[in-house]
Amino acid sequence: MNKNGVYVKAKKRKMSTLKSQLQKKMKSYRGTWSVYVKNLDTDESFSINNRSMYAASLIKLYAMGAVYEKIDEGKIKESSVSRTINSMITVSDNGSFNTIVRKVGKTYISKWCKNNGYKQTKQTHGLEPSGNSAGLSSGKGSNMTSVKDCGKFLEDVYRGKCVNKKYSAKMLKTLKKQKRRSKIPAGVPSGVTVANKTGETNSYTHDAAIVYSQGAKYIICVMVYRPGGGWAADGRQRVILRRCQKMCTSFLINGI
Repeated sequence: MNKNGVYVKAKKRKMSTLKSQLQKKMKSYRGTWSVYVKNLDTDESFSINNRSMYAASLIKLYAMGAVYEKIDEGKIKESSVSRTINSMITVSDNGSFNTIVRKVGKTYISKWCKNNGYKQTKQTHGLEPSGNSAGLSSGKGSNMTSVKDCGKFLEDVYRGKCVNKKYSAKMLKTLKKQKRRSKIPAGVPSGVTVANKTGETNSYTHDAAIVYSQGAKYIICVMVYRPGGGWAADGRQRVILRRCQKMCTSFLINGI
């Protein structure tokens, strides 16, 4: 900002400053935090404590990509799964995810992730409670992903590279219809479009989003593990997650 309080684009600070701010803030929070941020306008990015973690419902992002790959190949009719994809993403329905796994094959999502460069992601079982997850476990551990992989997936969708431009546009449209808005979307200014997907369990709370702010279009992915925290702790983690988001919004829009 200049002496008159006017934002000066040329004086905007580097993303490393935001990274330092977040690292300092996260030291005061309980649990294990992973964060990935990328400015889509400048291609600047950083990650903090990137690691493979239990994916919870973030695994549904990759299920969406995998099923659209099958649709593109003509192996699945889009009309037979469009409503299932919508409910899997917009209201995070676990039964819909299990249905998609059965449609594409219980080992396909992991193969699709490997083939598309999501190196820290694998899908090995269905999701409960849904009543239709029987027989979907491969016995090879848990569904896993990372903030970097989620960020790459969202960027691939944003740039039209996930499956192809046509299906990337459909995935992006679905993500923008997300109903679960209590995490990252709750931390942005009113009227800012957010395309996101959440995930949570008794000990995890995650969110991965594309934020369409006036200052910059950017990706922010946050994954949190707090063992023994219980569902009640998720509310506190959401508040902290929103604070991280607000720091990113303030920095990327205002450079402060």
